Amino acid sequence: MKTTIELPDSLLKEAKRVALERDQTLKEVMISALEREVNRVKTKDLLDWIKGIRKAFEGAGWKNADQYVEEQRKGWG
Repeated sequence: MKTTIELPDSLLKEAKRVALERDQTLKEVMISALEREVNRVKTKDLLDWIKGIRKAFEGAGWKNADQYVEEQRKGWG
């Protein structure tokens, strides 16, 4: 899919330099950077969810939290 975005000149210049150093296209550098950011956000969301589970079971102990997570996983399938 094609899209148009506006980037600061300095960022575009650095991205082009990185592409040249890596013998990649600008498109490859941009895809790689965007994939890393999306995966970082997904990981953060998962960690936030886990922190929420921990809080819910603060006084109950890890065994109960693990059991809860396992039950949730079964429901995902």
